[in-house]
Amino acid sequence: IENQLTSLELMKARQTNPWELISSPTVLDEPVAPRKSRIVFFGTFAGFFLALVSALIIDRRTGLIYTSEEFVDFLSSKPLISIPLNHKSTWENAINSIIHGRFKDKSEPIILIPLGEKDNYLMKEFINMFLKLKNDNVIVSNEFNKISLVENRLLIAQSGSITKDQLLLLKDELYIQGFKKLEWIFLDPTLSI
Repeated sequence: IENQLTSLELMKARQTNPWELISSPTVLDEPVAPRKSRIVFFGTFAGFFLALVSALIIDRRTGLIYTSEEFVDFLSSKPLISIPLNHKSTWENAINSIIHGRFKDKSEPIILIPLGEKDNYLMKEFINMFLKLKNDNVIVSNEFNKISLVENRLLIAQSGSITKDQLLLLKDELYIQGFKKLEWIFLDPTLSI
C-alpha cells in the first residue's frame, strides 16, 4: 500500500506543472547594462584625481623649490630683483641695476653663488652676461672656503634647480660664517614682461 501511494504521488507530480507564470514578460526600451557615459565620466574624474595626488606626492618627495615665495620662506628675505628667465633682453638692464645699485662704489669683489645645477644652460648664460658687464672683481663659486673670504655675496636662484634641503644647508653654512642677511636674485621662468 505504501508503494502504491508513493507511485501515485509521483504520477500526480508529473502531471501538474511545478511552476506557474505570474505575469506576462515585458521588454524595456533601453538596456539594463551599465551606462557607458557614467563609466567614462567617473573613470576620467578618478584618473584626474589620482594623477593630481601622484604629482603632489612626487613633488613633495623631490623637494625642489619652484616659486619665489618658497625661496623667501627659506631665505627669510625678499630677492633684490626677480628677472624673467625666458626674456634675455631684460637681463642686461637687471644686471646693470644690481651692479650700479646695490654694489655701487664697492671696491671689494662680488661673489656670485649659483644655486642648484651647475650645468644649467640658462644659469650659465646669465652668469656670463654678468661677467661681461662687470668683468672686474666678480667671482663665481659655491665653494665655502672662497665664499667666506668675500663680503659681497649674491645668490642666484632659479625655479626648480635646488632642493629645500640643499638650500637649508647652504643657508646654515653661511650663517655659521657670520652672514645673517642673504642677498639674492630670482630667475623666474613664469615672469613675463
